[in-house]
Amino acid sequence: MGKKKAGIKEKMLQYIIIPMVLILVAVEVVIVCVVRSAVGKLRTEEINAQSGEVVLRVSEYFTRYMETTRQLAANNEIRQLFADVQEGSPIAQAQRFDTARKSMTYTRHTDEENILVCWIADVDSSQCIEDEDSGYISEIGDWDIQSRSWFAQVQEAGMTIVTEPYQNSSTGQMVSSVISPVYGDNNELLGVAAVDVSVDTLYEMMSEHQLGTSGFFFLMTPEQNIMYAPQESLVNANIADIGMEPDTLEVITAKKDTPLTYHYNGSKQHGCFVMVGETGWSVLSGMPNGEYNETIYYLILMVCVFFAAAVVMLMVIINKIAAGIVKPLKELEAAAGEIAEGDLDITLDITSKDEVGAVADAIGKTVIRLKDYIKYIDEITLVLGEVAQGNLRFELNQDYVGEFQKVKNALLDLSKRLTTTLHHIDNASIEVSGGAEQIAKAATSLAEGATSQAAAIQQLQASITEIAGQVDSNAKYVEGAMHRVTDMNKELEFCNQQMGDAVDAMKEITRCSNEIEHIITAIEEIADQTNLLSLNASIEAARAGEMGRGFAVVAGEVGSLAGESMNAVQTSASLIHNSLEAVNRGMEIVNHAAEQMQQAMTQIETIQSQIISIDEASKQQDESINQIKQALEQVSEVITDNSAMAEESAAASEQLSAQSQNLTNLIEEFKL
Repeated sequence: MGKKKAGIKEKMLQYIIIPMVLILVAVEVVIVCVVRSAVGKLRTEEINAQSGEVVLRVSEYFTRYMETTRQLAANNEIRQLFADVQEGSPIAQAQRFDTARKSMTYTRHTDEENILVCWIADVDSSQCIEDEDSGYISEIGDWDIQSRSWFAQVQEAGMTIVTEPYQNSSTGQMVSSVISPVYGDNNELLGVAAVDVSVDTLYEMMSEHQLGTSGFFFLMTPEQNIMYAPQESLVNANIADIGMEPDTLEVITAKKDTPLTYHYNGSKQHGCFVMVGETGWSVLSGMPNGEYNETIYYLILMVCVFFAAAVVMLMVIINKIAAGIVKPLKELEAAAGEIAEGDLDITLDITSKDEVGAVADAIGKTVIRLKDYIKYIDEITLVLGEVAQGNLRFELNQDYVGEFQKVKNALLDLSKRLTTTLHHIDNASIEVSGGAEQIAKAATSLAEGATSQAAAIQQLQASITEIAGQVDSNAKYVEGAMHRVTDMNKELEFCNQQMGDAVDAMKEITRCSNEIEHIITAIEEIADQTNLLSLNASIEAARAGEMGRGFAVVAGEVGSLAGESMNAVQTSASLIHNSLEAVNRGMEIVNHAAEQMQQAMTQIETIQSQIISIDEASKQQDESINQIKQALEQVSEVITDNSAMAEESAAASEQLSAQSQNLTNLIEEFKL
C-alpha cells in the first residue's frame, strides 16, 4: 500500500501551527533582543550612576583636604618660614615658627575626626614639623626630604597630590597624606604643606555602598593597590594579583573612565572603571552576569510560557474546526467515488449551510446533469462513427445545453467545413495535375539549357586558364628584364664613377700644365735677362779693349746659350700650349661623355620604373584572372546544380501529378 496522505486536520496543524510557532519564536527573539538592549542600557546606567555616586563621595572627601592643604600652602607665615630657614639652621629657632605652627594646629582642629596630623617640611634644610598636638620636630640630619617617595611626585606633578596609604609613625594609624607644594616669589619650591587623613573613614564610607544585591566596589590607590573591597582578604592587595584578565588590567592601567565587562572570581562581571578626580585614586565596580541579566531571564521565561499557552490553545481550536469540516467531506468523498465508478443513483444527506453544504448541492446537480450528458455522448459517438465511414451528411437530434451546445455547433461546423474543403481539394487536384505537367515540360527544357551552359562555361574556363598561363609567362619575362636592367644600372653607375675619376685626372693634368706654363714664362724672363747681361758684357769688353777680349768671348758664348735657351723655351711653350689645347678638348669630350652617361642612367632608371609598373600590373592581372577562374568555377557548380535540380523538378512534377490523381480518387470515397 502507498503511504497514507496527510488529512485536512494534519495539514491545518502542519501549515498553521508550525509557521505560528516559528513566528512566535521570531517575535520572542525580537522582543528579547529589544528588551535585553533596553534592560542592559538601564543596568549600565544604574551601575554608572551608583559608581559615580561612590566616586563623588570619595572625590569630595579628598577634595576637601586638598583644598585645606592648598590654603595651608598659601599661608604667608609658612612661606616666609621656609624662606627664612637656611640649610643647617634649626627650623624651631626661626622667627615665624610659632605662628606657622599655630596655623597648622588650627587647620587640624577644623576636622579632628579625619585629620590625624598636620605637618610641613622645608626643602633646603630638609626638616619637618607637625602641629602642636603632635609636637614632632625633626632633628637636623635625621629626616631627609629627598628620600621620601611623595617628594618626587610633588616635584613631577607641581600640584597637590594624594599619597599611597601608609602607617603614620606618630599615631600608628593607616593614613594617606594630602600634600601641596609651597612656592616662593621666584616660583622656587620652598617646601610642602600636608595633612594626614584617616583611611578608616574611606573604608567606612565605601562599606555603605553596594552595587545591586551581589555587586561590589573596589577603591584603589594610584598604584592600583586595593584600599577597599568587600572581601577583607583583598585589602592592600594589588589589582594585578587577584586574577584579573590582561585586557582589564590594561584599561585600569590606562586610567581612563570606561564601562567594563570582565571575568573575576569565576564569573562574568558588568561594571565600570572611574578615576577619582585628580587624586590618582580610582573605583572599579562589578555586578555578576546573573544579577545583571536577571530581569531578562524572567522576561524570557514569561514570554515562553505565554507563547506555549497560545500554541496549545490554537491547536485545540484548529482540531475542533477540522473535525466539523472532515466529516461531511468524507461523505462527499464516498459520493464522488460512486460517481467515478459510474453509479449515478446516489443520495447526499448533508444539511450543512456552509461551503460544504454548497458543495453537496452542487454534486447533486452534477449527477442530474451527468445523466443528460450520457445521452449527448451516445449521439456524438454515433455521429463520429458515421464520419469515420466517410459520411459527412448527419443530423443531431438531442437538445444540447451548456458546454455540449459548443460540441454540437462544432460538429455541425465540422461537417460543413469538411464538405467545403473536400470540394476545394478536388478542384485543386485537377488544377495541380495540369500545372504539374507544365512544370515537368519547363523543367526538362531548363535541364537541357543548363547542360549547354555548363559546356560553354567549361570551354570559357579552359580559355581563361590558357590566358592565365600566358600572363604568368609575361610576369616571368618582366622579372628577368627587371634583373638585367638592374645589373645594367649597376654597371652604368660604375662607369659613371670611372668617368668621374677621368674628369678629375684631366683637371689635375690641366692644373699641372698651367704650372709648367708659369715655369716656362719664368725661364723666358731668365733668357731675356741673360741676353741683356751678355749684351752689357760685350759692351764692357769692347770698352776694355785688349784686356776684355776674353771676357767678350765668354759674353758671346753666354749670349749664344741664351739664344738657344730662348729658342728651346719657345719650342717648349709651343708644345705645352698645344698640350693644353688638347687637354681642354679632352676635358670637353670627357664632360660631354659624362653628361651622356648621366642621361643614360636617367633613362635606365625610367625604364626600370616602367618595368616595375609592368610587373605590378602583371601581378594584378594574374590575381584578377585567378578571381575570374574562381568565379567561373562557382558559376559552373551553380549551373551543374541547376541542371540537377531541373531534372529533380521534372521527376517531382511527375510524382505530383500522380499524387494529384490519388487525391482525386480518395475524395470520391466521401459523401459530400
